[in-house]
Amino acid sequence: MRGRTPARGKMRKIQIIREGVTCLFLWITAVPDLRTKRIPIGSVVLFAAVAAAMGIVCPAAEDGFPLWAGALPGAVLLLLSMVFRGQIGEGDGICLMACGFCTGLCEIVAILEGALILCAVYGFCRILRRRNSAAAFDEKLAFIPFLAVSSGIRLLLLVCGGRHLN
Repeated sequence: MRGRTPARGKMRKIQIIREGVTCLFLWITAVPDLRTKRIPIGSVVLFAAVAAAMGIVCPAAEDGFPLWAGALPGAVLLLLSMVFRGQIGEGDGICLMACGFCTGLCEIVAILEGALILCAVYGFCRILRRRNSAAAFDEKLAFIPFLAVSSGIRLLLLVCGGRHLN
């Protein structure tokens, strides 16, 4: 029998709050990323402080990993941006680290997977539309909006009853 225990319901509410705060941060950060391809450091610092406060209140995510482990995908993205010398924005890695610290490892990996799929589909459509143009291949895309859309879809599914989205 798989009943909903009070502890499981509380963890689900905490997960919804964490992912809601992350989604809000990503949508706020997506606007300047789209306009200027830059991410305001003040919003990242503020979000990291909120994530740290949330980590103190509820130190472990439901998946069993400590919340700091969620920063690992962002750290990898930051390292990749250094290896590829700016082809991947450093701000994307920093934002992903902050988001992972708030949501946890499994959740941020799921958000990243969704964003990568959305970005690949968008990039493929741009290439098809501009087949004969070299600019289609050289254009840099803002990645935070894809993270925001992926996070929004995940939050919507979570609120609408998706218990196990990982």
